[in-house]
Amino acid sequence: MKQLSDHIISSTDTIRALVDSFLDGGTTIGEERMLYDYFSSDRVDPSLAEYRDMFVWYASLATMDSPEVADAEPAPVAGPFRILPLRRWQWVAVAASLALLFTAGYFMRPTIGTGVEDMSADYANSYMISNGERTTDLSVIIPEAERLEAELERRIMSSINRRIVTVDGRVNATFSAESDMSDAMVNAIFDDTFN
Repeated sequence: MKQLSDHIISSTDTIRALVDSFLDGGTTIGEERMLYDYFSSDRVDPSLAEYRDMFVWYASLATMDSPEVADAEPAPVAGPFRILPLRRWQWVAVAASLALLFTAGYFMRPTIGTGVEDMSADYANSYMISNGERTTDLSVIIPEAERLEAELERRIMSSINRRIVTVDGRVNATFSAESDMSDAMVNAIFDDTFN
């Protein structure tokens, strides 16, 4: 253990200023060594005794006098994170993985039961007017709501199918107009593909 010069050991104010600077992260390695040596000695001022264990512990972490530590170069700092460019098949794999994840999540989500008991909370205080009569009986309302929902879904799907057929017809007409239909091979490929 090194002995500090008498003027540093005798100046409690200097040590206190170094401790404050150390706790604020503003000391140099040389100043930290002086603090380690001071608190490792037997002449620690009683007003600074509360810091003794901390500085003795810091001093024990590494031998500060060893040439390896003093002359060591700082560890290299990792550069910024870089994402490598992906090939097309890798993007397809990422997209497929995400699609599988979202599909599994969709089917694993909690669902509300479909029984009359489970739906009664959703339809509490509901009523239905049929043939001019108002009814609040859930055993009548829930089946009618399910029937209307199924009818609405059927109409939506029918509308979507009509639009698909319309777009498909327009695509076929565009391809047939742009293709040389007099060539037998083009005509055969067109018939196989679009019919």
